[in-house]
Amino acid sequence: MNTIQLCCFRIAPFLRDTLRISIYLCVFLGASVVHDLSGQTTVCYAVSENNLDNQLFKFDPSTQYWSHIGPTNTDLIEAIAYDPISDILYAANRDSIGYLDTLNGAFVLKEQIETVAGDSGVFNVYDIDGLSYDPRSNLLYASERRGTSGEEDFIFVISMDSCAVVKDFFGPGEDYRIIPAVFDSITMSMNNDIDDIALQHNTGRLYMNQNQGGSGGMLTYYDFELDSVIIVASMGVDDIEGLGFDHSGNLLGSTGNAGALANRFFAIDPMSGDTTGLGVIDTSGTYQDFESIDCFTIFNDLALSKTLSSGQTTSFSDGDTVCYDLQIFNQGEYDAYNVEYVDYAPTSLSLVTTGLTEIGNNVYGTIP
Repeated sequence: MNTIQLCCFRIAPFLRDTLRISIYLCVFLGASVVHDLSGQTTVCYAVSENNLDNQLFKFDPSTQYWSHIGPTNTDLIEAIAYDPISDILYAANRDSIGYLDTLNGAFVLKEQIETVAGDSGVFNVYDIDGLSYDPRSNLLYASERRGTSGEEDFIFVISMDSCAVVKDFFGPGEDYRIIPAVFDSITMSMNNDIDDIALQHNTGRLYMNQNQGGSGGMLTYYDFELDSVIIVASMGVDDIEGLGFDHSGNLLGSTGNAGALANRFFAIDPMSGDTTGLGVIDTSGTYQDFESIDCFTIFNDLALSKTLSSGQTTSFSDGDTVCYDLQIFNQGEYDAYNVEYVDYAPTSLSLVTTGLTEIGNNVYGTIP
């Protein structure tokens, strides 16, 4: 059997927006990167509307339990959005944008949002029901509950640089986009209400939960490129009020007071709408109606390139050492830790450098 040796050099630290890895790996076929984000903390927050006595809760992933932080001193917070870069938990109280102190729950006002303009006229903003933050652009996506029966809700965008509505975001003279009602095949009704939104960073889709007065629940998303709403499926749970992605791309939700599964925490499959119950948020039953949720969300985008090492000849003989440079780039928004990578080594190759693991035809390594 002909054998060509494999050589690798040590791995340097790997941080966001930098190229810190030079791995010399003798492989011939494509390599892949496996995300392992277990070294990061995934924290979620939720607000109980609680009959106009809003309360902030925090989820601890190490214990899998929610804890009560404290009162927000507001009466109608129905939307929150977490900025993982600046560690800010944005919140909307009626028409006012601010943030919540994650140590005591108190709401701090930043700006009041007054009006948006578009083809259907000028609308007053008075009941922001959904928020989702994009750290790449420092934009806060928002949805407005119009309130009147039969009227469809709309989405708009707030710049957190100016705390003002982004004018003409959807085209000249169009600050907002009205979201059409969708048919709920379970309740056999048209769902006008958008109870929350969640931006999926890797696709750019703005997911929405649409119901009708707390009855039913359709998972949809707005496609910005197509300027259209795509229906995913019924979530099979009444009154899902909150939506938010975590750092691993999992879509999570919370329920309000309506329905048989009130005041709970759910995992939601963004492809099928299937839900998995994760438990009651306040096990004491003291605080209810969890209309908003969001989690530690980052955009991880790791890319890998592989080239023949500088000075490496392209003519090989049995017993030669052949080296490739495998370089991994972090194109995301946040530092990545505990990143595993794997490459394929044909049976004609053997690993000669320590620090990596060879199992069968695969070579594994980890970047702390």
